[in-house]
Amino acid sequence: MKKIISIFFSFLILFPVCLYSDPAKESLTTVKKMINFIRYKKNESAIKLIDIETFSKSLLQEEYETLSEEQKKKFQYTIQNYIISKSFPLALKYFQKIDLTYEKPILKGKEVEIPASLLYQGSEKVQFSWILAEKNGTYLVKDFLTEKKLASEVNRKQILPIFKQKGFEELIRQIEKASK
Repeated sequence: MKKIISIFFSFLILFPVCLYSDPAKESLTTVKKMINFIRYKKNESAIKLIDIETFSKSLLQEEYETLSEEQKKKFQYTIQNYIISKSFPLALKYFQKIDLTYEKPILKGKEVEIPASLLYQGSEKVQFSWILAEKNGTYLVKDFLTEKKLASEVNRKQILPIFKQKGFEELIRQIEKASK
């Protein structure tokens, strides 16, 4: 009986924590952390807030499952390096001295979209969104939306034909070359 009461009280203590978990708030916190890491050139910390595995799967879709575990890891590592060397410096250009305006997060099933905008060079309004999903208890960025197109979709149109026509090793070589 004491064990049942103990389990019941443990449930009562933990239940409010689960009940008050706010995916929108947690997702916005992730995005703000990532932006600050990019601003201060802490790329290794910023990249940890991106779900590279899910993004890699989105890039190659069903072709991803044809890869060996070693190839999957190599592809993820190559994509990660590309993001650090090309995407983060571009983001820094926009985020370095400009404050972002965040809109209300949008819950879409198990995903959260964080819309944002900024005024670039004082007049050009740039609008975009981050798409996040929970993974291992943390909300991570899984894609980026701009001009109503996901980054994974846009990039897939470039990399999937290379993969299909020239193979995995050539795709890796070309992404590594583009990372320099």
